[in-house]
Amino acid sequence: MIRNDVKAEEEAIALYKEIIKLAKEEDDTTTRKLFEDILRDEEDHHNTFTGLLE
Repeated sequence: MIRNDVKAEEEAIALYKEIIKLAKEEDDTTTRKLFEDILRDEEDHHNTFTGLLE
């Protein structure tokens, strides 16, 4: 179960990084900032889940 959560977090992180990249290219500061905040949360979740697997 936790391994599935880690995988889902990794997929979300990759997606959010791509959205941030596109937002920068489009000079869309609002979207970029929104997804940077979301990305930080997802990275925290990822760290929590990977820590539980250790």
